[in-house]
Order: sequence, then C-alpha cells, then structure tokens
Amino acid sequence: MKKAKQPKEKFNTKSKVSEENKIICNRLFTREAVKNIGTALILDAESLVTTTFLKRRGFRKIIVPNPYVFDEIKGDKRIHAKNMLVGKYISVSSDRLTAVWLDYCCTFDGSEAEGIKPQEDIQLLFERKLLKKNSTLAVTFSSRKHVRVDYKGQDEDRVRKCIENEARINGYNAIFERTHKYQGIYFLLYHIY
Repeated sequence: MKKAKQPKEKFNTKSKVSEENKIICNRLFTREAVKNIGTALILDAESLVTTTFLKRRGFRKIIVPNPYVFDEIKGDKRIHAKNMLVGKYISVSSDRLTAVWLDYCCTFDGSEAEGIKPQEDIQLLFERKLLKKNSTLAVTFSSRKHVRVDYKGQDEDRVRKCIENEARINGYNAIFERTHKYQGIYFLLYHIY
C-alpha cells in the first residue's frame, strides 16, 4: 500500500488568531515598537492581528505587502495593502520604518518557487537604509524539517548572524532583545540603532 503524499508544510495562519504563542509574540513586538511610533512594515495574514495590536497603540501608517491575501485586505482602512511580496516592496520603497516584523511562514532559506527570499529581504532592508535609528525589527521563521543540522539552534543562529552582520556592514547596531520558540517556530526581536 502506498503512503499518501504529505501536504506541503505551512503554518496555518487562521490558527494564529487564537494561538497563545502568537499573541505573546505580538505583545513582545508591540511593547518594543511603541517606543518609536512611525511607519510600520508588517507581514500580516488576512486576520491582520499584528496590525490590530499596532493600531491600538498609536501606529497610523502600517504597510502590509501580501499578494496572497491582497484581495481580502485591500479595502481595510487600517493599512496600506500592497499586492507584492515583501522583498519587492523593500526593493522599491523609500519609506523610513520604525517597526518591521517579517513574519515569514517558511524557513530562513525561503521558497525559490514562490519567490520568497528572506535572506535577501533582510540584506536589502539594511542596504537600502529603510530602518530609522531606534527602530524595532522582528522576524519569525519555522525550523527546517528533515534537514541535518550540526547542533540544536543552528537555524536560529543563522538568522541572528545574518541580521547582526547586515546591520554592522550598513552602519547599524542590531541589539538582540529576546526570542520566543514554539511548535517549530522561532521569533527573534531586535532593537536597531
């Protein structure tokens, strides 16, 4: 008997709304972000949970690039919806950002097939100097499945090295604030000077 083909692993964004860990991450991010309210760039799902957290705390301009749910979010007056991937937005934007949460639903390696390239996005974010000094940066990734790693926590270390190196190379200082891990997902929070 043949085994059924496993569906592609993706984090179910609909379950994020009620998920306790997602709420914890939103609180951690918002607590830091409100220290410098300005323009926010958020990878958010159609439920716009993170957007809601930020709006309640005074953010007025929240940019949400997400072509997968653009039709569902484009009419929402709380956001500036963009029908493009975040990497494309970063490559053409001139916005100066005080809060960025790249809440990827993939590993740090991304998805070539879907054009999702987190490492390039982070590099561009720093190279193009889109982050204002005294801003908040958060990223969320899933751990790689079925891939041999040299040590536990290697995926998270790769992300931290990328952020800290790109910040340094481009004249920033990325101060690691904290992490939160749950169900194969890791959230990293930085203060950028």
